[in-house]
Amino acid sequence: MLISKNKLFIFLLFFLGIILRLVFVEKQTLWMDEASVYLESFERSLAETWSIRHRLQPQNAPLFPLMIAGLHSLLKSNEFIFYRYFSALIGILSLFSVYHFSKLYFRDQKKTLLFFSLIVFSSFHVQFSQLIRFYILLFLCFYTHLYLSFKWFEGNQKTSLLLIFIISSVGCWTNQLMALSFLVSSLFYIQKYGFKFRKLFIFNSINILGFLSSLPSYILYMNGKFKIGSYRELSWGDLAYMIKTVFIPKHLGLSLLDLRQLQHNKYDIKLLLENITNVVFLEIALMFIVVGLWIFYLKKIRFLKINYLVFIFSLMFFSIFLFYKNVPLNSRYFFIFMPLSLLVFVDNLVLFGKYKNIAFSFLLFINIFSMGNYYFSTKHHTLNVDKIYSLLSNGNNYVSLESSRFFISYFNKKYKNKDVSIVENLVNRKKYIQFLPDFFKQKEKFTFVYTHRSVLTLDNLDFIFNDLSKTHIIEEAHKSIDPYFKFYKFSRK
Repeated sequence: MLISKNKLFIFLLFFLGIILRLVFVEKQTLWMDEASVYLESFERSLAETWSIRHRLQPQNAPLFPLMIAGLHSLLKSNEFIFYRYFSALIGILSLFSVYHFSKLYFRDQKKTLLFFSLIVFSSFHVQFSQLIRFYILLFLCFYTHLYLSFKWFEGNQKTSLLLIFIISSVGCWTNQLMALSFLVSSLFYIQKYGFKFRKLFIFNSINILGFLSSLPSYILYMNGKFKIGSYRELSWGDLAYMIKTVFIPKHLGLSLLDLRQLQHNKYDIKLLLENITNVVFLEIALMFIVVGLWIFYLKKIRFLKINYLVFIFSLMFFSIFLFYKNVPLNSRYFFIFMPLSLLVFVDNLVLFGKYKNIAFSFLLFINIFSMGNYYFSTKHHTLNVDKIYSLLSNGNNYVSLESSRFFISYFNKKYKNKDVSIVENLVNRKKYIQFLPDFFKQKEKFTFVYTHRSVLTLDNLDFIFNDLSKTHIIEEAHKSIDPYFKFYKFSRK
C-alpha cells in the first residue's frame, strides 16, 4: 500500500524534529537553572529532593526534579548533563502532543502541516528540549491538556474527563503555570460554543481537582517566606523582550547576555551600537519584517478569526499578573504561548491573499535561521561557565554569577583541584555597595570574575574597584578572551 505524500511529509517532519532535538544536546555548558536541578536531584533520594526543592525553590512544583532523581537512581550516570536526553525525549513527545492538538483545532491538513513545520524548526522549542528544567514537561502537559479538552468538548466522553484530570494533575505537579491551560481551553470553548455554564462547570471542576492534587507541595510554598519577584525594577525593556519572545523566532538579534548588560546599564546607546555587528544588523532587519507581518494582521484585525482573542487575552492576563508580582518577563515563562501565536498566524494566512505562501515561507526561513544561531552562534548560548572555571587558578576565587550557589556543588566536583568560593548574587543589588568593598578588603589576594549575568552594573563595579584601589593592586587577567566575562586579580599593596 502506497503512503500518501502528506503522510510521508508528516513522517519526515517528525523524523527531522527528533534529530534536531537530539543533536548537540550536550554541547553547551550547564545553565544556572539546570544547576539548581543538579543541587536538588543529582545523587539524591526522592525524600532529599522533595526537601531541598521546597527549601530552596518552593515556588516551583517538584515533579521534574523528582523524576530526575528517580531516573538517576536507575541509570547512575556520572555526568549530570546526560539527563538532557530525558528532556529531549519529553520534547519529542510534546511534538506529538502539539501536532494532534493542531490537527483537531484546524481540521485542515494543509494548515496543520504548515503550523507543525514551524514548531519543528522552532529554536525556542529545541532549546528547552535540551535543558534539564521543567518547562518542556509543562509544555507537554499544556498541549496534551488542550488536545484532551477539545476531544471532550466535542464528544462528552467520561474517559476524556478522567484523562483531563490526570494530565491537569501532572501539569500542576510540574508548575503552577499549568493553570493557564484551564483558562485557554475554557476560552476556546466559549468562543466556539458560547457560554454554557453546566459544561464549563464540570470541565473546570475536574481541572480544579487536578490542581488540588498538588496541594501537598503547594501548601509548603504558600506557607514559606520565599518571595516571587525581582530585586530590580521592571521597565519597557521587559515588555519589549516579552513581545519579541512570543512573536519573533527567539535566537535573532542581540543575545540574552547582550540584553542583560544593556538592561543593567540602563540601555546605554553606546553599548548598543558596539554590539551591533553586520550580522546582528541583518537579523534585526529580518525581525522588523516579521513585525511587519504582524502589523499587517493588526490592520486587518476586523477580518481575523475571533479565536485570536483567546490568545491575546491569555497573554495579557499572564503579563499583567507578572507585572503585579514584579517578576521579570523572562522568555521561558512565555514558552507555552509560542505555539498559540503561530496558530493565529497560520489560521489567518488567507488574509495575505496571493502572497500567503511568501509570508509563510519567510517565517519558516527565519525560524531555520534562528535555529542555526542556537546551534552555532556562541553568543546565543548560555554563559560558558565551564570556560570560566577552567581558567581559575588554585586558591580562593570569587565569582560573580546569579544563582551561583547552584553552580558551586556542580563545578567543585567537576574541578576538584580548584578551591572556589562564590559571592552569592540573589540579594538586592544596592546591598553590594554596602558590604562588598569591606568584604574584599579583608582578603590578601583573590580573583573576581565579572560576568554579564552579574547583578552588578558597570557603575557598581567602578565604585567597588575605586574603593579597593586604595588597598589593593588590580590587574585584569585573560584580556579579551571572552566578551561575556572578565577576570580581575587583586593583591594587597
